[in-house]
Amino acid sequence: MTITAAGLVVGLVFSGAGSGSADSRRPPSPQDIEKAEATAAQGWQLWQKQQFARAEEKFEQAVKLDPNAVNAWNGLGWARFNNGDWDKAEEPFKRCVAIEPSHPGAHNGLGQLYFFTRQYDKAEAHWTKVAKTASAAWYGMTKLYLLKANYKEAAKWAKKVLEQQKNDPLAREMLAAADAGRLPEDLRRKIEPPERTKKGSAADHTTQGWKDFQRGMPTKAAAEFRAAIEKDSNNVNAHNGLGFCLLNTGKPAEAKPHFQKCLDLQPKHWGAVNGMARCLKEEGQTKQAIALWEKMAQECPAPNAANAALAQVYLDELRYEKAIEQFQILLKANPNDPYAQEGLAKAKAALEKEKQ
Repeated sequence: MTITAAGLVVGLVFSGAGSGSADSRRPPSPQDIEKAEATAAQGWQLWQKQQFARAEEKFEQAVKLDPNAVNAWNGLGWARFNNGDWDKAEEPFKRCVAIEPSHPGAHNGLGQLYFFTRQYDKAEAHWTKVAKTASAAWYGMTKLYLLKANYKEAAKWAKKVLEQQKNDPLAREMLAAADAGRLPEDLRRKIEPPERTKKGSAADHTTQGWKDFQRGMPTKAAAEFRAAIEKDSNNVNAHNGLGFCLLNTGKPAEAKPHFQKCLDLQPKHWGAVNGMARCLKEEGQTKQAIALWEKMAQECPAPNAANAALAQVYLDELRYEKAIEQFQILLKANPNDPYAQEGLAKAKAALEKEKQ
């Protein structure tokens, strides 16, 4: 299991089409099935980029082509869930498990959905069905059993998380609480799904916005950041948050003014610098994006988002020596980083081939 920077739970199993029937229309042709698979693959690519609304469109197209495509039903559930459309996420997950009853990704999705809406017994039922094989459920089960004061089970799943992620600080904190048989209030606040507040100060809305953002729900987060900005037009953190919500949902042109507002108020706001660079890269202005990332890499303690971005862009542009330098910076801080390990290997192999 991996937790991304936006708090997304990944490590799901994306399997192929199942064997059941999801509706009463004529069976899909081989061409329909093939096209559905290709469309679902496009959906997952967009999902990985956190462009959830666009991913949802692709998955909807895929299930129309092939109503038995569990991969697409699973993707549709996750796209809606991560976009904050919880009411609409439940149905595609259920369609997925109706076709393939043991599908780990969909059961994990239903578990996540019910957990975040505080339906703990339902979440437990779905996670239990797939926990032996779906590592993406282990983190949630640790939280759930701590909240239910079942410390023996919480310790069991926390240990499994730490087998994969030895340096995860929250997993270690949860294991310590489970071993102690007590859930401290500060840890409860970290792991308990939030009760949403409809009213509050700009700071309240900003805090809630970042919580939603970290849970991979940009639509909900954006609404909170907008509410904060309405109350305080110079709220730097809210503008930065809204910028990333828009950027991650495929709207770089709309995101740029919010990053620019941050930089007008705080010229060395490095989160906004990174956001602006990403917008420029999305718009094809790679040279300008590199200039911002290079400035950020020079002036900020390494490693940071600029090093990761530069490593990839240099690799894409076949500037292998520069890519190697950036990947090595990432690995110096985290020698077990699989992304940096793979990127460094690719860059070195390409450089060696170029020299031959």
